[in-house]
Amino acid sequence: MSAFLAFRSAAVSVLKPKTLGRPNLPLPCSRLPQTVVRYNQTSAEEFKKYTKNEKIKYPVVKLVDPETGRLTEPRRLVDIIASIDKSTHFVELVTVDNGPIVKIVSKKEAFLKRHVAKVQAKLVTQRNVQKEMQITWGTEPGDLAHKLAKVRQELEKGHRVDLAFAPKKKRKLPTPEEMKERLEEIVESFADVSKEWKEREFRNNVAAIFLQSTMPVQPPTVQPTRKKLAKLERLEQKNKEAEKHKAVNTPEDVQIPDFKD
Repeated sequence: MSAFLAFRSAAVSVLKPKTLGRPNLPLPCSRLPQTVVRYNQTSAEEFKKYTKNEKIKYPVVKLVDPETGRLTEPRRLVDIIASIDKSTHFVELVTVDNGPIVKIVSKKEAFLKRHVAKVQAKLVTQRNVQKEMQITWGTEPGDLAHKLAKVRQELEKGHRVDLAFAPKKKRKLPTPEEMKERLEEIVESFADVSKEWKEREFRNNVAAIFLQSTMPVQPPTVQPTRKKLAKLERLEQKNKEAEKHKAVNTPEDVQIPDFKD
């Protein structure tokens, strides 16, 4: 390490340009190129912050018709907000690329959509889980069966498993042919739940096999919290009341549930 540090120090001293005896003074600002960068589009964070109801900063917008899916003629945002029941729906800004476009979103549908997204994200995470297991060539049959049972459990969950075989001190090593036969037997024993996704590796009496589960991953259960469930129940009740009474505007005495991630 000391030799390496000495070499690096010598290399830096050689490659570093020499000064001509004048101190490095900052250049006057007038000599530096002036670059002005203007951002016409709102950042993703800012866009997300101003996408609901009165937080939308565009007074005139186009609306995605809930029935046809087509854009309406430009309308005042305040008129669109006044036409909905804000206890069950909200106006959401979709895009501003070709002028501001909004749509009317059901709070219940938005809640369920976020819930499904969480389930799908957890499903992807579960599929990408990768486990490692190390076994010595001299592992006793009982211990080997126990470890391979754990490997099977991981594969049945849909995970990847990297299985490495290494030598053990004071234990006789199997011949290269015996090593290959043992690996083949193990791979075949998991053929009903996995397949090899990467070529086997052999190096200095160490071997590795890489197994990818072929089992269908069961969708994980992601339960909403009690607070979210209570809000969903209240929202469902308000939807029924709105359908029954054909309410257009939100009554002043109704508290609007706040759905936040």
